Amino acid sequence: MGGVDDALLQAACTAADVHPLLCAVAHRTGDLSLLRDEFEPDQNQLLVPGRGLTAEQEAAARALAGAALGDHLASGRPDHALTPEERRRIYGFLVGTGVAEHWDGFLTEELALPGSDPREPSWHAGDLGRGFRCAVIGAGASGLAAAHRLRQAGIAVTVFEKNGDVGGTWLENVYPGCRVDVPNQLYSYSFAQTNDWVSRFSAQPDLLAYLQAVAKDLDLADCIRFRREVTEARFDDSARTWSLTVRVGMDAQMSGDTEMSGDTEMPGDTEEFDGIVCAVGQLNRPSFPPIPGRERFAGPSFHSAAWDDTVELAGRRVASSGRGPARRNSSRTWRVRWATSTSTSARRPGCCRRTTTATPSRPSSTTCCSSCRPTGAGTGSGSSGSCTRGSWWPPGLIPSGTSTPKR
Repeated sequence: MGGVDDALLQAACTAADVHPLLCAVAHRTGDLSLLRDEFEPDQNQLLVPGRGLTAEQEAAARALAGAALGDHLASGRPDHALTPEERRRIYGFLVGTGVAEHWDGFLTEELALPGSDPREPSWHAGDLGRGFRCAVIGAGASGLAAAHRLRQAGIAVTVFEKNGDVGGTWLENVYPGCRVDVPNQLYSYSFAQTNDWVSRFSAQPDLLAYLQAVAKDLDLADCIRFRREVTEARFDDSARTWSLTVRVGMDAQMSGDTEMSGDTEMPGDTEEFDGIVCAVGQLNRPSFPPIPGRERFAGPSFHSAAWDDTVELAGRRVASSGRGPARRNSSRTWRVRWATSTSTSARRPGCCRRTTTATPSRPSSTTCCSSCRPTGAGTGSGSSGSCTRGSWWPPGLIPSGTSTPKR
């Protein structure tokens, strides 16, 4: 097949999620006839494997997609450039023809086809007729995005981050099993897409590495003031400016480091800006429930957001409070890693859909794309990569224009 590895192609089509596979192949080849009515997902079964298709229908869809992609690769033709009408046809196949127009803007932004940046500011600081200084409070996922977009618009940006590195909640939360409960395809920047994921629902180390890489690739470090915490913000109506009270972080004070990156302000210094973006997050300040008698508990006690890795859990009975993702992820890890007996208390029942694995199954000896790590690499999860466009592409079959992250 013109240098195409048939076995590899078949393995890719077998491993891929069938609906994104059809859409991806239709996009690359321009053959929208692959998007047959009988293959459309049932919008009432989106969380069910196959989304309403029978096993026979899935097999037929994969066979068609594999044949079309194989012919395309063998021909040497460039990938098809979608017209707006073709793009909406693909969207309609996924979300329903009647609502495709409603989802068009959102999906186009999330897809961010190579060479496009739909959310890039359409205005520039020069349009204001004067200088504009903006402070961003926090260098987590939201703060980094805000800083990047503001700099694209020519705004003078200063980011205040109380920690010594970027990452926000993914820097501070390190409890065992910490991971995101949203697929990486959505929990990543449209302007910084990557295929370099170890699993579909990434663990904390991988998310932190992603945010650190984005900050480095976009050269954001030069506008971030690390170990600087904003304690107060006041708006002056007459001057139309914000006054921020900034103090040196406690770790910097204790180490005597008060001149990092040229910073010389001491605790309580005031700085003025024309605007502020508050990106402090909400998952890094431990909040304990008012459990009667908690203060009398004699054993070790701590919040998952301030994990104490000096406490030995092996063989212990551990009580956890809450039914959120942190409790579910961490308690499962305790049982697997330490065979610990756990019990849980919560104010109301939780709602969680069980999955057989956090990572889609993959052929054992292949990777998602040229930038992905092989099976078993990385955090020890024993899983391979998941392509951010929803389909899995082994080496040699990667769509042209697919981003390769810098590391």
